[in-house]
Amino acid sequence: MIARRLRGVVRAVMLVPARGLVALGVGPDVVTVVGTLGVVVSAFVFWPAGRLELGAWLLFAFAMFDSLDGTVARLSGRSTRWGAFLDSTLDRVADASIFGALAIWFHLQGDTTGLVLAVLVVGFGALVPYARAKAESMGVDASNGIAERGDRLALGIFATWSVQALGVPVAVLHGVLALLLLASVVTTAQRAVRVLQAFGTEPDPRVVPGPAPGAAPPRR
Repeated sequence: MIARRLRGVVRAVMLVPARGLVALGVGPDVVTVVGTLGVVVSAFVFWPAGRLELGAWLLFAFAMFDSLDGTVARLSGRSTRWGAFLDSTLDRVADASIFGALAIWFHLQGDTTGLVLAVLVVGFGALVPYARAKAESMGVDASNGIAERGDRLALGIFATWSVQALGVPVAVLHGVLALLLLASVVTTAQRAVRVLQAFGTEPDPRVVPGPAPGAAPPRR
């Protein structure tokens, strides 16, 4: 929700570096791959080592770089279905890396509560884009929901950064993760409701109805 409202501002800010990348001949797929690799390496190198503040800054930087791919694709006229698939798939890799690395840090701290919450955020967070993709494959726009990917990542990274940078208690990070978990569940439910409203109990056209129970077999 927050990310959606700021989308116009982010696009305006990203326009200048995107034009620079296009001028250098850098394609959108390269931006996607480099941004994701940066997120994965930053997360698993710095957060398990306890460098929460530095890791958060790097994650923010690479996440912003990764967001350039769409703008680069539009400016260069190189928007493709493959690019959309690659971007969506690698987004899942980046999400799992961020909260997976945080789960490792919790484990090393002996923090079972944080570990469980981080793992659950990874699992239930994956349901949000899946619900949208499945709905859109059925012809339903399910981009609704209280928390988009940008919202969840921004809150997770900021809360982790604040533990070391501001001395915020780890219990606050627990609370943020619990909030992200709840937001993922609610957002998935909201998208499921939209599909239900679109189709209701309409039969699945892919399924051929069989004979009613107890009915006589068809005559040949």
